[in-house]
Amino acid sequence: MRRVLLLTIEPGRIPAFLNTENIGLLRADDRVFEAMLDGLRAQMLARGLSTAYIKSSCSVIERFQDHANEYPWTWSAHHVDEFFADRRSSEHGLALSTLRSNAGAIKAFCAYLTDGRYGWAALCERVFADIPVQVVFEWNSPRHTTDDAVRPRRRAFTRAELQTFFDVADDLVDTEFSKRSKRWLPALRDSTAFKVAYAYGLRRRELRMLEYVDFGPNPHVEQFGRFGALQVAATQTKNFSNA
Repeated sequence: MRRVLLLTIEPGRIPAFLNTENIGLLRADDRVFEAMLDGLRAQMLARGLSTAYIKSSCSVIERFQDHANEYPWTWSAHHVDEFFADRRSSEHGLALSTLRSNAGAIKAFCAYLTDGRYGWAALCERVFADIPVQVVFEWNSPRHTTDDAVRPRRRAFTRAELQTFFDVADDLVDTEFSKRSKRWLPALRDSTAFKVAYAYGLRRRELRMLEYVDFGPNPHVEQFGRFGALQVAATQTKNFSNA
């Protein structure tokens, strides 16, 4: 009876042919770098990341390696500085969100290589007498802030901006009412609608289809009395997603 031996291989581990000390490697630099990328792909697949994300991340790492003209065990922070500076100063330039994504890919790769559980540092020290280190830090990569991440026309309002928006809407009501203009009533409607949409996180069409019966008391918060809950019908929600 034939017995089948099942081997459990940890995703991202060094392949066996690289761990054979008595066999020399032809073009060792290229072979080890290729194996590192293969190991990273296996590790990211094991984490459940999408193939599109994995392909994009590996492409960034290969581009960075080509730009630095160095291999991971000789990378340093100044290679990152030069890479990002060149990308930002190109003809079209890069959005900070793209630059941040690039920095994240390189940082994750370095974290993978320096993790002792995968053995890459020990291999590099034995083969190249050098080891990979982390080269992406907080001070040489874009900060993740609202103003940096999204262009002003697309980002959400800050609290101060939101308060200014509501104040302007209320002032318009007062202005039209003081002029005895009939426009004060639709202005009041709009001002109220903006606040309701913000308070309950409503979509535009959900807001438009609201009725009085959608509001009611919240049984879980008795101190709210007759107020505190807003019901959005499931059938309406389905229609909103198709809008």
